[in-house]
Amino acid sequence: MIDIVPWIILIFIAWFWLDSLSARENANTICNTFCERQGVKFLDGTVAARSIRLKRNSQGRINLRRIYHFEYSNTGETRHEGIIIMLGNQIEAFHLAAKE
Repeated sequence: MIDIVPWIILIFIAWFWLDSLSARENANTICNTFCERQGVKFLDGTVAARSIRLKRNSQGRINLRRIYHFEYSNTGETRHEGIIIMLGNQIEAFHLAAKE
């Protein structure tokens, strides 16, 4: 029994890492597409994780809720912050700061 505990921990860490990579890539794709549709530029080409926690979805199942921040520009000179919230691999919320 003791020999299996390190394997379980290792498998959990590997799953969490791969799931986080997948969720981040999904968030990047969504942000890039949404910014293009809004006529703004998705800066730096990536999102940054700000928060990860557990939350129940609409079916009552526990999922990881990830909050990502990113920057975009509408003029090429100014930076604005956007937020995307993912619950599992689904979008829970997407927000662009008010354009000036």
